[in-house]
Formats: sequence, structure tokens, C-alpha cells
Amino acid sequence: MSKNHNLRSLQVAILSVSAFGLAGAACESPDDISGPAYVRVVHLAQSVGAVDVQTDGGYSFDLGAGFEPAPAVGADEVRTAIAQNLAFRTSTGYVPVLPGDAVLEARSAGIRFGEPLFSIQADLRAGLRYTVVVLETERGPSTLVLNDEEWEGQGTAARFVHAAESLPGVDVWVTSASGDAERIANRVSAGQVVGYFQVETGARLALDADRDGAPDAVFDLAQLSDSGSLSLFAIVAAGRVTLLAQRSAGELSVLPTP
Repeated sequence: MSKNHNLRSLQVAILSVSAFGLAGAACESPDDISGPAYVRVVHLAQSVGAVDVQTDGGYSFDLGAGFEPAPAVGADEVRTAIAQNLAFRTSTGYVPVLPGDAVLEARSAGIRFGEPLFSIQADLRAGLRYTVVVLETERGPSTLVLNDEEWEGQGTAARFVHAAESLPGVDVWVTSASGDAERIANRVSAGQVVGYFQVETGARLALDADRDGAPDAVFDLAQLSDSGSLSLFAIVAAGRVTLLAQRSAGELSVLPTP
């Protein structure tokens, strides 16, 4: 494919991946805790199996009254279920939680007590939305905490998340419907995120792992037009690179290859 070597100015957030730990702080502690923060979990660690995820502070929800803080019975006694029996390649919707310092713990589905599979500490701000991505590493599961900013431009915007440690660092290219190609990021490795870029109708995304100027994997982004802001997760499943798209509603879909 023909490639235009003009680089687009995009921020690549470098988030260090460490087993059983936080990949990056979400934000500063909020002063206003009158409303909830919102958290969802994306499960991309195949070896872990289905998990339950809880946090140490939560909100009760009444369809008539809306959200109210959970009873003040002590932080150790308040638990909010973020995910129950969450399987590989699935995601929760957004769940309201108390803002401020929060600890999320994951255990194998159905296990309520004991040492968690992993624990995440994050600083959550009232009114903001976050995605917790569970990754596969050689040392066990690890996590990224992403701030889900809304795309303020026209059309569709996507961010790219490298979520496969077995996939080497890749150059990320976007090709327009007319065939013009643009490299938007260099050597993106597992645990790194490319900030939002615009997705035009008929666009394709290509990954170049060996930097030979030819794509090693190409994905059709046509079905994502008019989707607002979304996330693209690169994983390895059954020995093949797979790109999953997540719209704001939360469901994951596998993007086709042309």
C-alpha cells in the first residue's frame, strides 16, 4: 500500500504495564463528591477466565430516585459489584462508584473472599467516565485505567490500545478511502495508547510490526462511521492479531479484515 510519511501530531500516552498493579493514574482527587464517577471493565486476558470485579465504595441505584451514596458503614464494608462473571473479550457497561481514591479487586467468578487475582488503585473524579482494561502478560494479569474523554469534533474518533504483550511494537497507519496512508504512531507497545484520531468513511487501520513499510494486519473501519468516540483494542487470539472496537455503549465487536 502507498504510504504518506507525514506524521500526524498525536499524543501517545505511555502507560507502564506491571502485573497486579495500576498502569496509569486516572486523574487528581476530586473536590466535589456529590455525584458518582463511572467505571467499566474490559476483559482482554484470556488465561484469567471469567472474573468478578468489586470496588470499595459505591452507589445504590433506584430507577425512580436515581443515584444515592451507599450507606456510610465504613469503607471496608461497602462493596459495589462492577462486573459479575465477566468473560474474555466482553465488557461491562458504566457502573456508578464513589469518586476519590478507589480500590478495585478482581477474583475468579463466584469467589467472594481471599487474595484477588489483581487489585487496582485509582483516583476517580465525579462525573467522569473510566475504562479499566485487563491485559494478558507473562507475569499474570495487568491493567490500564483510561479516562474516557468525549470526542468534541465532527464525525467519528478512535483511540488505539495495544493490549497484547505477545505482539511486538507496531507502527500504526490509517488509510483513507482514496488510498492515502498516514502513519499516526511509531513503535506502539503493549500497554500504550494512541490518543483519539479522526476516522473517515471508508478508512482502514494497518499495523506494521517489522517496520518494512508493508502492513502485517489490516482492518476495515467502515462500519465505525458516525459512532462518536470509540476505542480500538489490538489483541492476539488463536495466534492471530484481532482488533476489537468498543463504542460508548460498551459492547465489543470484531473488526473485519479486507
